[in-house]
Amino acid sequence: MVWDRVKRRPAVLGERELVRLSRSEAESAAGHLIGRNSGGELPKSSGWRVTYSGRLVDCRDEHDAKSLARGLLKRGFWVSAETSDEMSPARRIEPSQMKRWLTE
Repeated sequence: MVWDRVKRRPAVLGERELVRLSRSEAESAAGHLIGRNSGGELPKSSGWRVTYSGRLVDCRDEHDAKSLARGLLKRGFWVSAETSDEMSPARRIEPSQMKRWLTE
């Protein structure tokens, strides 16, 4: 994770929260944030993404996405989930479909 000490939450690059990254991905992302690109590529999105309150969080797999979504729903957030662009077939879970998806 790359931490934003000013905002006291995970840093955001573009629309992605910089969480669940390997060490090299985190170092590369931190370099991009401070304008010192170390030559590394920005971290790629994993299989699933969960969106809430305008934040996008990458998840390791569908089980991880469901676990995160359950926790966010309990805290009262409006949550959606989707597969990343690299995954086929593409899948999007709208907030109205969230409870049904979580019971699958």
